[in-house]
Amino acid sequence: MGASAELLGALSDRAAARTILARAAELVLLSDERWYQPEIMRLEAAFICENPADKADMLRRSLELSHEQDSNLWKLRSAIDLAELLVEQGRRDAARKLLAPVYGWFTEGFDTPDLKGAKALLEELTLACN
Repeated sequence: MGASAELLGALSDRAAARTILARAAELVLLSDERWYQPEIMRLEAAFICENPADKADMLRRSLELSHEQDSNLWKLRSAIDLAELLVEQGRRDAARKLLAPVYGWFTEGFDTPDLKGAKALLEELTLACN
């Protein structure tokens, strides 16, 4: 469901993305299967939260839950989104300091889109901060 919501959001159908995310959140509650909740929260930040402060708060909560669950992929995705938000706010050093340790936890999978994106963002931030 998350992938569908992400695709719909990328295609500018935010209303449909919101509907799918609401259903996904409902299923988490009904099934008590919370492993996917950090990703739902990350997507809610992207497609539901309009205010940057609300987005940042939702992404931080997603990061915290990812940490509690030892869900490194969800943590990486939330860290990338929060780092990008920080960059938009002109806080490049804070973005780099947030993302670098999360990226550093990975020892394999560097050819995956998520890790490639994190690496590219970190390289951009490192150049900008030097």
